[in-house]
Amino acid sequence: MVEPGADTQDDGQDTYSFGIVRVAPSLPFALTFRFPFTRHYVQLGKDSLSRLRKQVRRNPDDPAAHITLAAHLMSESQVLPNHAEEAVEELRTALRLLPADDAVDEENAQQNAMVHKFLGDALIVLGQRAEARKHWQSTVALDPVRPPYGFSGPAQEALDQHPEQQTRTQKTESATELRTGMLTVAMKNLLDDLQGWYEAQCDGDWEHSYGITIETLDNPGWSVRINLEGTGLEDVPFTEIEIDADQGTKHWLRCRRCGNTFVGFGSPDKLQTILDIFLMWAASSTPTKEN
Repeated sequence: MVEPGADTQDDGQDTYSFGIVRVAPSLPFALTFRFPFTRHYVQLGKDSLSRLRKQVRRNPDDPAAHITLAAHLMSESQVLPNHAEEAVEELRTALRLLPADDAVDEENAQQNAMVHKFLGDALIVLGQRAEARKHWQSTVALDPVRPPYGFSGPAQEALDQHPEQQTRTQKTESATELRTGMLTVAMKNLLDDLQGWYEAQCDGDWEHSYGITIETLDNPGWSVRINLEGTGLEDVPFTEIEIDADQGTKHWLRCRRCGNTFVGFGSPDKLQTILDIFLMWAASSTPTKEN
């Protein structure tokens, strides 16, 4: 049953309680979810995605598990496209598990309205405007709480913000946002891999003497030095890579081993490439840290 004002978040927002979840509709992904089957409250940002994915695998027929995972995936300040794609699949699964829109009674209609709202938000991240609008329209039609409240209010705002016909400027802005998001994913994955390699070397001793140094050059460019001593790469050969390093061009790169140090230098646009080269070498060498 929908119970406006049934509870209050720390920020004073009214919340609604209905069977599956307890949410503040004006903050669609700053939510608190309750798993009915465990009576466990989960605060966004406090639970790991890996744990929530396990909950989905263990309870594939429970819409709450799918909705909660999707909410976590969409809770970042800048939602990554791969997280939006996963959220779309989770929310579509939740809709299949919930009563059909044309069969749901008014008492339970808001849970469907909520899922349609979140699904529209995930789809717009992926640039799928037409489908996103259909789900926001479903939210407005289903939600018994009328705009500007409930989920219908934010859904109507989204419809106004993303009209059916885009201007040329809006289309360019949407394409730019999507490209930026894809580049963000690539950089995030690279940094995750670098952090993972560094963490694997830290044993209480290694990090006190060795590490990773990234600096800028005044010519200009980047300098990357990664100590290999005491790592699984210590005795692994590396073939020097050089791209226009001595030709005075704007785009240049050189990566090599100097004793027990991986050294990479490059022009201002080559930091990601240098790190990619090191990580691909490390991965292909399948190093294991000696204990």
